[in-house]
Amino acid sequence: MVNKKRYYFAEVNIPDAVKDANPDIVDDPASIMRNLLKEWKDTTGTKYSRALNDFIYDKNKTYGWNASEANKYGYCLTFINARHFENYQAYTADFRKWLNDNHNITYTYETHTDVPYEIADKDNLGGAEVESEQGNNFTFAEAKAKAFMEDMPVSRGFTL
Repeated sequence: MVNKKRYYFAEVNIPDAVKDANPDIVDDPASIMRNLLKEWKDTTGTKYSRALNDFIYDKNKTYGWNASEANKYGYCLTFINARHFENYQAYTADFRKWLNDNHNITYTYETHTDVPYEIADKDNLGGAEVESEQGNNFTFAEAKAKAFMEDMPVSRGFTL
């Protein structure tokens, strides 16, 4: 089904050797990963490396280093539909292998959830009241985005 928005969350383990090799951006794991993506694209020149380098996400949010696990980095991506997410998965498979083979970087946790467009603008489903800081009730899509992009990363040890 393509008529739904997909939220995706991942945690990546970046070893000290990679962090040490990037002293000017060691505090920004997203920049480390962007540099490695560029290196992969420049090294391999594959169709998927170019596609992933130019990939456009609906939204992305990075969480930096985990508070209790110094080598763990987290990020959340929002895809406009399930097919968009499937393209991302196809493009990243070789990149992940390259990361692991060349830099010992591994993905340690991944999850995703969907928001069907036909219910996205309805009140939060299930009767649970989820409110904004202003006291307004969220729609289903807003409540799901908050739960996935804010609450879950915090519960997994990341700082917003």
